[in-house]
Amino acid sequence: MTNRAQVFCAVSGPIALTLFLLAMWPASHFLPPPAPGLTPIEVANVYRSHATGIQIAAVLQMVSIALLVAFYGGISAQMRRMEGNDRTWTYVQVGAGAMSLAPFLLCGLLWAAAAIRIDRAPEITQLINDFAFLFLVAPAPPATVQLIAIGYAILGDKNPQPVFPRWLAYATFWTAILILPGAVVVMFLKGPFAWNGILGFWIPAIVFGVWANIMGPMMIKAAKQPSVSSAKQPSVTSAKQPSLSHI
Repeated sequence: MTNRAQVFCAVSGPIALTLFLLAMWPASHFLPPPAPGLTPIEVANVYRSHATGIQIAAVLQMVSIALLVAFYGGISAQMRRMEGNDRTWTYVQVGAGAMSLAPFLLCGLLWAAAAIRIDRAPEITQLINDFAFLFLVAPAPPATVQLIAIGYAILGDKNPQPVFPRWLAYATFWTAILILPGAVVVMFLKGPFAWNGILGFWIPAIVFGVWANIMGPMMIKAAKQPSVSSAKQPSVTSAKQPSLSHI
């Protein structure tokens, strides 16, 4: 991956989070997220009141996810430098990252589906809204595995000049731990573990946002490092050629 491509991937993460923030607020007025305990009529009124904004938010959400794909691709490129020929953690990061992003993309599509027909039965709108916010918050386990893979790759870096500092590995591990409570939002309609709660939504969202905004500059710094050079191979011109006198 060229230096310019690595920089593009690095800045994609912070840009993606900015677009996501704009999608949640002010576009859709989903910040804070609508409470899981709202009645079907109350949920339907949310979508009726902000239908156009929610449709715009859906577009911003999908663009945000596309940029996060580039961001994760840039991380994978740096992980390959760390791991060399043994790319186990790189493959884990790619797979887990794809699994964590797919539900986020579906979240945006579900917002759009709920907002495009605001005259449907409130119970159907509520069901679509439930799916959307569960897809947004609940897929924490794949993201946790992804972050653990990144952290272990950083700690296992044997390059003379490490790609990332070791403290970033521990920051990544803490991020992996703090976003994990998002998985239990499937069990709560209110309280700290609900999809609008402090442990279910706010801490994971803030911690991941801080981590991504730290990782972006670290990736730009890593992109400026010289690539790990392969071992020098004997030159063809300098290799001993058989003498014609021996033929």
